[in-house]
Amino acid sequence: MRKIWNTVLKGLVAILPLGLTVYVVYWLAVTAERLFSKVIRLLLPEYYWPGLGLLIGLLVLYFVGLAVNAYFVGRALRMSDALFARIPVVKTIYLAIRDFMRFFPSSGQG
Repeated sequence: MRKIWNTVLKGLVAILPLGLTVYVVYWLAVTAERLFSKVIRLLLPEYYWPGLGLLIGLLVLYFVGLAVNAYFVGRALRMSDALFARIPVVKTIYLAIRDFMRFFPSSGQG
């Protein structure tokens, strides 16, 4: 019985990261499409096609990434970082997410 349980746990360890990754990517794509498609349909109803919301979401992320390199935006982000790090309940959540995001390289180098 113990051997069966260990084999099941090994299978779970192998499949869970892959399954969660696929689900999170799917969830992000669907959420971006749902959010941005409403705005696009409101502003430009004749130019909307499925997937355009996701494309607009990626473009927004790209331009936010460009803006972070600007001096004033970087300074504002550092100030908000210091503010969030002082609020008791928000501090726990914010710092955990910030530390998790630091696992991903932001400079394009591995």
